[in-house]
Amino acid sequence: MAERLVVKLPGEATEYVVLEVETLIDFGQGRGPKAGVITIKDGAVRITGSGAATLAAEIQDAGGTLPATLSLNSGRQRAVVLQAHPNPATDNSRAPLRLQGKPALMQMTDDEGRVHVRIDGDSGSLWLGGKGTDGDALLFAAGDDPVSTQAATIHLAGGAANTGGSAVFRSATGKERVVLEAQGARMWIGGNGAGGDICVFAQGETETRDHTKATVHINGDAGDIVLRNADCAEEFDTSEPLAAPGTVMVIADDESLAPSQQAYDRRVAGVVSGAGRYRPAIVLDRRSEPGERLPIALVGKVHCKVDADAGAIEIGDLLTTSATPGHAMKVGDHGRALGSIIGKALQPIASGKGMIPILVALQ
Repeated sequence: MAERLVVKLPGEATEYVVLEVETLIDFGQGRGPKAGVITIKDGAVRITGSGAATLAAEIQDAGGTLPATLSLNSGRQRAVVLQAHPNPATDNSRAPLRLQGKPALMQMTDDEGRVHVRIDGDSGSLWLGGKGTDGDALLFAAGDDPVSTQAATIHLAGGAANTGGSAVFRSATGKERVVLEAQGARMWIGGNGAGGDICVFAQGETETRDHTKATVHINGDAGDIVLRNADCAEEFDTSEPLAAPGTVMVIADDESLAPSQQAYDRRVAGVVSGAGRYRPAIVLDRRSEPGERLPIALVGKVHCKVDADAGAIEIGDLLTTSATPGHAMKVGDHGRALGSIIGKALQPIASGKGMIPILVALQ
């Protein structure tokens, strides 16, 4: 019986297929783009590629009916190792690595069979940690060496039982810029070379990377809270729930608010917010329970109904209540005006009734 069976091409010395007693199949002696070697020896099967493909796969028999290990090697380094369950006839849910086709499932256990990593395709869930191990998820930039949690640009930590979870976001230079802590319900933003900012946008805004478009902007560098809208309002019970924005309101006998009815009324409380281009930036005492309540501008800019028939209104004129319901007018009698001043006009109106922006400043 021949010890070797060789296949060559006519006129060439290269042995393209070799079968030996050790059951070795050599395709081109490991040379060329399609070269490779299959070796079956001593209870092991080894498949090796060559040339540009240096990936190798090895299956070793542990003496049982199933292979114990499948390893994928790049060069001489093991890249992937799949290890069979030591006793597959028992509970295979405790296998070191379990891959399930339907429903799709992948889970990994420790030496004691405790599952610490689970990817569930049926529910679309990723489970990390538990059963004595803190779960962590680490994301690294392309140029980083994934050997330390401190090098991760994003680190989601399950945390110990007494510390809770946290999320850390780092800059390209490894500086912590955003930290979320569950234990103290804290959020840390900025520092380490960058100012922290929080921007809140309206539903219809599309330029959500421009802080000037935000309705609310908390600027860590400046220490400012920037509100796009204009006035500071407070909700009040009203006896006239249909009072339109811009209506001048006074305090009624039952402590609710009603549209003004007379000139120089010292019970004036403010102007119904929301008319024109101005909206309230802050609304105090807003309640979730149903009721007839309206936001009343107490400070800031607001559009207000005015009656200029009692006197032309110029920019800067003081305004008070008028005999026209819900309308303000220019102060003509400063002696009577004390305690009834609503604010100052920001726009003139020569005659008639209309709506102009004013600066609310009750006096």
